Amino acid sequence: MPPSILARIRKNHALEHATLHMLEQGPLPGPVAAHSDWNGITFYGRVDRDVLCRALTRALSALQAGESHLALHSRCGSTIAVPVLSGLIIGLLLHHMSHTTRKESASALTLAGVLSPLLCAEPLALGAQKQLLTDPHVGSAELLTLRTLSFGRITLHRAAIGYR
Repeated sequence: MPPSILARIRKNHALEHATLHMLEQGPLPGPVAAHSDWNGITFYGRVDRDVLCRALTRALSALQAGESHLALHSRCGSTIAVPVLSGLIIGLLLHHMSHTTRKESASALTLAGVLSPLLCAEPLALGAQKQLLTDPHVGSAELLTLRTLSFGRITLHRAAIGYR
């Protein structure tokens, strides 16, 4: 039975990260970003289509061979989203506490609350990637198509990923 929509997104996100790791092993002509969804991955950047196709194929093989560490990437959007959300939650809690605590204690708590998500950003984000956002067990996944679209200086590559 094919994986659910959420499971496919997590698996494609893992493949996205693994592909970026493979691309980073060689010279890149510029920045590359990507976005995963239930049907595949969209890559943004001036990457040669054949280079990207090889990186996707190698990444898929590596994940299928059990190289689950490739599913985590330090420059994922979660490295921004997780600390911001953590800081927001802590800020709201501290705001509530500041009404019931002495002013000096509230200031110290606020400073700690603002700094702690920033200091823990990467470990928090990698933990979120590992537990919630990616699934390296891609199983029967396969690259169905890789289409390239160019709009002036903007290049998109759309990889359709299939599951049996």
